[in-house]
Amino acid sequence: MQKRLAVHNAGKGAKYTRARLPVKLLYQEEYPDKSSAMSAEALFKQKTRQEKLAYIETQKNAQH
Repeated sequence: MQKRLAVHNAGKGAKYTRARLPVKLLYQEEYPDKSSAMSAEALFKQKTRQEKLAYIETQKNAQH
């Protein structure tokens, strides 16, 4: 994850993130394999900004 974040902040990631530097990691989850992680990421990206922020807040509260 740190490598991917560094790539984004170096301006070599997705076009979307290049225009919005610096990128800051707010939340992450672990998955058993890359395929599962990519599927979860694709579903998460379909959510609205408000839905994403609400999900992150819910998950952070559940961990404490």
